[in-house]
Amino acid sequence: FPLEMVAFPTQQVNLHIFEPRYKQLIRDCETSGQTFGLISVNDGTIREYGTEMRLLEIVKRYEDGRLDIKTEGVSVFRLMKFEKKLADKLYPGGQVRDIEAIDDGDPELTAKIHRSLQKLFRELGVNRDMTGKNVFQMAHYVGMSSQDEYHLLTAANEKERQVMMLLHLKKILPAIKQGKLIRERIRLNGHFRNIDSI
Repeated sequence: FPLEMVAFPTQQVNLHIFEPRYKQLIRDCETSGQTFGLISVNDGTIREYGTEMRLLEIVKRYEDGRLDIKTEGVSVFRLMKFEKKLADKLYPGGQVRDIEAIDDGDPELTAKIHRSLQKLFRELGVNRDMTGKNVFQMAHYVGMSSQDEYHLLTAANEKERQVMMLLHLKKILPAIKQGKLIRERIRLNGHFRNIDSI
């Protein structure tokens, strides 16, 4: 599922499906319970890392076959081989290697992140509780660029992600205070995204 966005494990992503190949993929997921890979694309180039996604719900079926679906990230993988079209299928596929989830978060770093997040949300006038959330679960709420989100996805462990998050917050807080950051970037992406071809 090549897409110009980054999804994280545990993140829920809403998608609008309209191409025949992806409609077939979602039908296969619905009938077999299989997961699918959402692989990040940058300037038309498929990146190495992606996220295994689980179909949670088909929210709406349109008369012309289009679908609104709700999905959830499961785990990170590395793409070893990509095929534009699988045999007997309309959609692409490939061979992947699962990346082990290493949960070695540092409680002191967690506390620092939460203090910085409280400052950020206070500046934005947002009331959002991040208690008990890991870095992946926080990432889409802090105005990271797509490139930064991808680097976060490829980080080896939670402690490395915590350091990346703190560096980002240290950089972004002064910008917000000075009004240089577009505040609309920091929001929940709850709409249904179109899946565009590559």
